[in-house]
Amino acid sequence: MTIEAVKQLPRSEKLRLMETLCEDLSRPESDYESRLRVLRETCNLDPLKTITIRDLRQRWPEAEAALQVEGEILVTRDSKPVAKLVRVSAEGPRRSRWNPAEHARWQREVSGGKLSRSDAALAAARADRPLTTRRK
Repeated sequence: MTIEAVKQLPRSEKLRLMETLCEDLSRPESDYESRLRVLRETCNLDPLKTITIRDLRQRWPEAEAALQVEGEILVTRDSKPVAKLVRVSAEGPRRSRWNPAEHARWQREVSGGKLSRSDAALAAARADRPLTTRRK
């Protein structure tokens, strides 16, 4: 199998291949050892796109586009990793605001219309205040 063929394999297949090659490494001068060395040198199982700090500053639009494709980018300085850029997922749908009238309807539905001991006291204390539905 050529290195190019190995690079085209999905990650799970690469891992399976590495496991089979590692099985007989205990034997000296094994054929597996030489093949494994070739794979280690040429085939990165978890490739990360890398970018230098200078390129990140000077070519931000390209880096941002690459981040959308890759999901994460390793930032390097002097060929040593210093940071990792990770794509932030989009926000989910926003919750609707709390509606006091809707909540009161829900409470009546859940309680079966029965009033608790505190309901009468609260109703008396709040009798002079109007029930508002929306803030502006």
